[in-house]
Amino acid sequence: MALSPTCDLAVLGSGPGAAAAARRGVDLGLRTAQVAGAWRLAGPGRFIATGAGGGPALVVAGRIVLAAESRPVALAGATVDGHRFLDGRGRFTAGSRLPSVVVVGGGAAGLEWATACAAAGARVTLVEMSGRLLPEAEPAIAQAVLDGLGRAGVAVRTATRAIRAAPAGAGVTCKVLDLAARTEATLAAAALVIAIGRRPKTRDLGLETVTVETDRFGHLLVDANQETATHGLYAIGDMVSPRVAEAADREAVQAVDHAAGRPRRPIRYREIPRCLATEPPVAMVGLSAEQARLEGHLVSERRVGLSASAAPDGRGAEDGFAIACLDAESGRPLGVQVVGPRAPERLEAIQAALAAARPGA
Repeated sequence: MALSPTCDLAVLGSGPGAAAAARRGVDLGLRTAQVAGAWRLAGPGRFIATGAGGGPALVVAGRIVLAAESRPVALAGATVDGHRFLDGRGRFTAGSRLPSVVVVGGGAAGLEWATACAAAGARVTLVEMSGRLLPEAEPAIAQAVLDGLGRAGVAVRTATRAIRAAPAGAGVTCKVLDLAARTEATLAAAALVIAIGRRPKTRDLGLETVTVETDRFGHLLVDANQETATHGLYAIGDMVSPRVAEAADREAVQAVDHAAGRPRRPIRYREIPRCLATEPPVAMVGLSAEQARLEGHLVSERRVGLSASAAPDGRGAEDGFAIACLDAESGRPLGVQVVGPRAPERLEAIQAALAAARPGA
């Protein structure tokens, strides 16, 4: 079906938040066009898209939301093909039946891939350049995840840099450098997952036809309403930062509501939980103690063991634990991290308990 030459709202791209932006536009009664195929900006309020007929179509839009996908940070010799070289943003399916996998990256995406592959019976090696996994987590939380990977049979190599990958027969090889010993080794596997970060795809999008500002990684700079330096041009999701999917959906609503003349309060990113499908599962919200100290807070920490009843009542065998980061002066919760079964629901319950117990609440 050909695009209409005009619309109230155009959502360009199929990255995180794109579907939410299009849905919100429809809900608000805006004539909305979502373009998942090829497109290019042609000046403020204008873009060129390839329609179903195959020819380019110029569309004039009252407001435009940019929601293009990102790309993984490159690893020398590895080109994502969906078979041997896999994008860490994708999802593992048990039907893949990979006998062995090398996962490069010890952040959230890499840990979820390593967990899923090991659960499906693959021999997994996880490579992380820094000295620890999951740098945004409290050390004890990261250690619990590391212990879980060990129980699952995952070989974890921290302080190890992936240098270069290459196809090898039906599989891959990956040369790595142990940063402490300064020794190299070559890992072989059926597939390699690249999960060492992401960068926005901004090439050939026509950004030179509008006024935008970017950071050093190429992310577009936006205000609290997701609007760029060009009036009526918004950016969300991977175009502004590789945040979790729920953040991109909130950015979508923020942008479309502003475009429709319904401004909302700024997004409070620290209130958005981050949940990891590891074993044991992890859920986090707000600041870690290290992050809080860097922001100048005097910090107190509280660790509680969680019983099988999912309540921190101190009775029964410990079934995970939670660490709360509090402002030492006011008692205000700055962040909470939970590891163990049902971590997301436990996180919500602990947040509510801390808020109720706060002095003056």
